Amino acid sequence: MSPIDTNLKNQVALVTGGSQGIGAATAVTLAEAGASVLITYNRSESKAMDVLKEIEQRGSRCMALPLDLRDEGSIRSMASQAKDHFGRIDIFVNNAAVGSASVAQLHKPRKGRPGHGGTQRPGNPPVC
Repeated sequence: MSPIDTNLKNQVALVTGGSQGIGAATAVTLAEAGASVLITYNRSESKAMDVLKEIEQRGSRCMALPLDLRDEGSIRSMASQAKDHFGRIDIFVNNAAVGSASVAQLHKPRKGRPGHGGTQRPGNPPVC
């Protein structure tokens, strides 16, 4: 069996909730493997800046952006800035909203979307 290639040079990773805890550790690990990293934060800008500095000290490019996953405009703004700065996203780590209401629970199904017939059983979050 061949070893797993952990060289992420020339890859761009997005880590939501990357300002602290598991998200910060994941972002730093991806940077150590050579990836450029975009981290998002909701309330912890100063912690995000600490993680950004740590990643840059390891020789990787990093960007930290605010993101409120409940706000479509915030998501679009983050995506636009990420595209302008990095050009693409190769790796996505969805770490945000851990320990609070998840995005799936807050999601309001739109009529006409595949898989969202507008009906669901009470108590079951919609599939996104």
